[in-house]
Amino acid sequence: MTTHLIQPTSEASTRRHDGLSIALHWSVALAVVLTYGFGLLREGLSRGPSRDFVLLLHMSFGILVMAGAVFRIAWHAGRSSLGARQPVSATWAAKLAHLALYAGLIAVPLAGLVMVWTKGQAVPFFGLVDMPQLLPTNRIASKVLEEVHELMAHGLVAFVGLHAAAALYHHYVLKDGVLAAMLPRVR
Repeated sequence: MTTHLIQPTSEASTRRHDGLSIALHWSVALAVVLTYGFGLLREGLSRGPSRDFVLLLHMSFGILVMAGAVFRIAWHAGRSSLGARQPVSATWAAKLAHLALYAGLIAVPLAGLVMVWTKGQAVPFFGLVDMPQLLPTNRIASKVLEEVHELMAHGLVAFVGLHAAAALYHHYVLKDGVLAAMLPRVR
């Protein structure tokens, strides 16, 4: 049995994503971790001001996750339409994985927003501004969406873990420069 490893080429090892793509990637990644962490933390708190504050942070960072994902998609689409080359050629599996990841980064926060709106509430953004309630109150829908939002969030975090594992596999096994292309430059 033979093992096929992709050896790094000079082109693969020097081609990188642009600075804004790298910044957006890691900013969204941090926002996902914070959003998920605040969601878990909230579950362990008793009702009161601390729990309300953690919920405010959870929802605010969730909005940032969704906005960051939408901005990344728009940035990528704009660069592709301008003929910008990708730093590393992506396989169909990588393209499907990224599509699923982007779908989750938008769908999970969107389910949370719809859930809050169907509870009859506005959505606060870091206490600075409230996104008004855009949907009619529907307690049954909000209960269903609460479960859907939670299950999707757990699935998204698991998928993010697979994404990170794939990046590490590319770095340590394939040695093809995929992870290096997305790492910030250290000066």
